[in-house]
Parts: sequence; structure tokens; C-alpha cells
Amino acid sequence: MSLQLQPQNPLPEDLSASTSSKGKEKEPEIEEDEDYFMQSSFVCFQVENRLFHVPNYRFTSESHIFSGMFKLPQANAVDVEGASRSNPIKLPEGPDGIRHIDFKNFMKALYPL
Repeated sequence: MSLQLQPQNPLPEDLSASTSSKGKEKEPEIEEDEDYFMQSSFVCFQVENRLFHVPNYRFTSESHIFSGMFKLPQANAVDVEGASRSNPIKLPEGPDGIRHIDFKNFMKALYPL
């Protein structure tokens, strides 16, 4: 008794239709989606005694100030305010400042979990 195995995915009979003149498939040009290709890194905020580390895309896409802040050339990216936990963006404290619980609720609205 002789068993013959058949290939599961046989090649198409006419290879010239799916390949270029060099024998390789021509790949379509890849485009970045204008809405959902996010060039995002993270930003660190200090509110009272709490640190928040969140994607910066909501801030850079909606605020010219944040967008410009993160586009400025820097000698060392860690030195950029908000780029690390050692140099967070510090929000004002005190009676007229921001409470961490209020900022957390704001983050919940921007980044629902």
C-alpha cells in the first residue's frame, strides 16, 4: 500500500499573474491611517503626591501647546518636562490648584479602562 501526500496549498497554475517580472510578488504601498495611526509616547504628570503616566496622544492631538512642547528638539529626551517620572509636569497645588482625584477623573474620561 502506497500513500501519496497532496500539498494542501498548491501553487496557482499561472504564476505570471501574481508576480512581477523578477518573480517576486509586488506588495501594495503601505499607508498610515490618518485617524488611527498614533505616534504616541507617554507623558508623566505630578498632581499633589501622585504620578500619572499616560499616552500623550490625547494631549498632543488636541493642544497646540502640548504638541509644540513635545516636538521641540532636545539634547536629551529625558530632560523634556513630562518625559519621565524624574521630571514630570507638575500641576499647581493648593486651594486654587488641582486635586489628584479630580485629575484622575479627567484621565478616566480621556482614557476609559
